[in-house]
Amino acid sequence: MFQGGALFDSLSVYDNVAFPLRESLRMTEAELDRRVNEVLDRVGMLDNAALLPGALSGGMTRLVAIARALACNPDYVFFDEPTTGLDPVMRSRIIELVLSLRDREAKTEVAVTHDLGAAEQMADIIYMLRDSRIAVLDSARKEHYEAQSA
Repeated sequence: MFQGGALFDSLSVYDNVAFPLRESLRMTEAELDRRVNEVLDRVGMLDNAALLPGALSGGMTRLVAIARALACNPDYVFFDEPTTGLDPVMRSRIIELVLSLRDREAKTEVAVTHDLGAAEQMADIIYMLRDSRIAVLDSARKEHYEAQSA
């Protein structure tokens, strides 16, 4: 999932999610429709399927981007700044969705974020960069990070 969503402006929410399915899988239209509706429902965007990306908030755009990333049922999901710039309600919703994917659907996830609070909530393992070095942390608390990298 790209930080900005990277949705196609001229395609509806539905067609943005359907795009990777049409490009990479051989599915009947009924199978495609069932899968698109399933992932849109999973992220809470089914009622917005006909909207164009320009009509979406930043958080809604992220939800559609997550749905598109999940459409082909990948084993691994990569998130670039999934919570940056979101209001607290949408931030919590995205974090809950990421945790749900990990815990209920056994997805392996990698998230790159500057949001240390979100990292601490979402992560099993946290890696941080400081002075071009990688540190593995037990938590994302600033004092722990500074002590590890000193």
